[in-house]
Amino acid sequence: MTTNRPLGQKFSQVYLDRSVPTGDGKRWRHRLATYVQEELQKDSKLASKFGRNLGVEVINQGYSENYYNYASVLRNIEIHLLLDACTLIFSYLNDINGNSALNWKAHFETSSIEENVSYVMDEKGGVHPAVDVEFQHNLASTIRGLDAPRYRAALTAFSGIQPALDRGDTRDGIRKVFDAAENIVNIMTGAKGLDANVVKRQLNNKIKENWEGAAAKATANQMVAGFVNWVNAAHSYRHIEGHPDAAAPPMDLTILMISVGASYIRWLIDQDQQVQQNQPDSPSV
Repeated sequence: MTTNRPLGQKFSQVYLDRSVPTGDGKRWRHRLATYVQEELQKDSKLASKFGRNLGVEVINQGYSENYYNYASVLRNIEIHLLLDACTLIFSYLNDINGNSALNWKAHFETSSIEENVSYVMDEKGGVHPAVDVEFQHNLASTIRGLDAPRYRAALTAFSGIQPALDRGDTRDGIRKVFDAAENIVNIMTGAKGLDANVVKRQLNNKIKENWEGAAAKATANQMVAGFVNWVNAAHSYRHIEGHPDAAAPPMDLTILMISVGASYIRWLIDQDQQVQQNQPDSPSV
């Protein structure tokens, strides 16, 4: 009898409810701290770098020889200092031995995945908020759809989403996806902005001949209504002259807004291409 059971995997990674990734965790910290303590506990130069570059004191606890308390430090410092320390450790190891740095990166990423903590480390040791693979595929497929001269400005805006998320600027991430959608709608309609009225009147009039059959038209009308709701929601984070910016949205809401916006952008591209075939005199860039 054959099964599709995953082989050699930890029980917790296969069967426990993973829930939403967190931004910190005791077991995650313990795994990072243990690795550093085992590999670098006698390294005085790294201790000096912690003090000089992070303002974090690593105490020599040895009597007859150096023995530094990296584990205690990494378990207890603020999260932003911990993430900075992870990058500092990579850089320090990379100057000594590139393989040691890669081993540290692999341990960081394995620990983060298995403990469900939402960070990834890039090839130079920088730490970034992790976003799930499906989301990354969503961004990549939208970028491919925007790869045409007609959508150059939209592509420029959309390509700014990941850098915004990497620096934790969730508000700007939503603004970038809105700007990309706005640019495509403006190309299609000649409108100077994007709001509910533009979608209901100008965009809807432009694309209403794209479907045949009552069911298709009814479904498309609902999709347009959903786009109106998304536009209204995104306006909460649009910068308005003379008004204070709204508080930054949480990451889960940001991912939802960007994911839905990316789907609408791909849909708008398809609608625009149909309009181009059927109405070659439509507005262009």
